[in-house]
Amino acid sequence: MDRTLQACRTLRSSALGLIKSGLHPSVISIDTCNRIVRQGLPRQTRSDMVNALIGWKSAESYIDERKLLFLGKLVLMKDSMLPKQIFLTRAMEFKYNCVKHQLGFIPDIHRILVNYRLSDFDTYLSTGHFPTYIQWKKKVKVAVQETEESLWRFRTQIDKDFKFFSRIHTLSKGVHPVWTFSRKHPLLIEQCRFIVNLCTLTRPYEEPFFLCDKCGRFFGDITIHIVLSCEIFQSKRDKFWCD
Repeated sequence: MDRTLQACRTLRSSALGLIKSGLHPSVISIDTCNRIVRQGLPRQTRSDMVNALIGWKSAESYIDERKLLFLGKLVLMKDSMLPKQIFLTRAMEFKYNCVKHQLGFIPDIHRILVNYRLSDFDTYLSTGHFPTYIQWKKKVKVAVQETEESLWRFRTQIDKDFKFFSRIHTLSKGVHPVWTFSRKHPLLIEQCRFIVNLCTLTRPYEEPFFLCDKCGRFFGDITIHIVLSCEIFQSKRDKFWCD
């Protein structure tokens, strides 16, 4: 688990470093450039909301998917190869508890298999049968996606922060339409960001009413207040509807 968290931190720092580097599109691939979306959200914005707006799963799920695909390559390797023999030896030791407190890839991949409800490896250890790599790859991707969506639905149902956000976006939709629209109409990027900012706002307390420090009025829902009544944002509302 510690190695997974460290890998997530490394991936995040690498992505941020790439985005902040100011590289010209000719230096890196066009596909990479097209996938970079500068959302401009506040630093306090929830990570699961930020990821959902650009169609990303959690970083841990991407790492788990790679580990599961690597497992498939190990299992389908020829039995005569030394890595396969070492792998099977350690797998059987773990299955029959021959080693106390075993560390490394085997217990880690076992946890991942249980998490995504994949029983093919246990079947392989018992019967020797395992799907082809193409079948395994498809099964892994489906299992990871279903698990991520299940966790997403659970969070949106129990967490009040998602009350408005879940109405405009779901994990399976990919990049939010407001970002694809802003690419086609760059002059409206400010208005697009304003809409997304509203949908990612969260309530810090459980109080029924709050005092707006901008206009001095009380409000029950910050999104409705900003869109309809806050005087500070009157010019933004007028500009949005005029444009």
